[in-house]
Amino acid sequence: KTDLKNHEFSSAGEKIKKFTRDDFADWYLEISKTEKSSYKKIILTEILKDLLKLWHPFIPFVTETIWQKNSSSILMIENIPDTNKYSQYLKNNFDFQLIQKIVSAIRNARAQYRLNPRDKISISIYAGKKISKIKSQKNILKNLGTYPNKIKILETGPIIPNSFYEQVDNIKIYISLKDLINIEKELTRLKKEMDRLKNISKSLNKKLVNKNFLTHAPKEIIKKEEEKEKENKIKIKFIEKQIEKLS
Repeated sequence: KTDLKNHEFSSAGEKIKKFTRDDFADWYLEISKTEKSSYKKIILTEILKDLLKLWHPFIPFVTETIWQKNSSSILMIENIPDTNKYSQYLKNNFDFQLIQKIVSAIRNARAQYRLNPRDKISISIYAGKKISKIKSQKNILKNLGTYPNKIKILETGPIIPNSFYEQVDNIKIYISLKDLINIEKELTRLKKEMDRLKNISKSLNKKLVNKNFLTHAPKEIIKKEEEKEKENKIKIKFIEKQIEKLS
């Protein structure tokens, strides 16, 4: 909205494109498909209408055609939408970013362990003070590509062994992997991979403290080696967490 008013159309176009693709298409429309979603109307009417208003300066003929199918007014004379009407609604009823983070954590677990949709998972969510809010969104959590067998939402609970574990905004998520993967085999694989990465890290460290290398190597080469070492450390920490979760 601010970019459009300031005639910064390139920046505005990129932001609208990102929202349309990453939020509206990937998340809002999927939420609207949930049978009992109370947000279906606002997603398919208000948000879509406002999105058409924002896109209109960039693709006027397409947006006007879509607008005319659902309205008797002319899109060209509509005002730029006021986003304040959503902030209060979302604050009181629906924490979209929190749901996004929880669903993303569950999807990442499925991808990480190569689970297909037929592999139904048991999810335990310890929501703490946000238990009522998370419980109210249980139907959405079940229908956004998480493919659960069951979801338990509790205020708190015990550590669940042999599970994927993630923490999102102080909310703990456990996904039992006991009957879905070979735990011992996966731990063996992870430990081998960690040993391999540690050997690479050792080699990189040796190079990065070598005065001859630091003196004679081009700066861009040194920078690349430093970046490799940082990436390697991140990978090692990630695998350490995986091992801890499965042990």
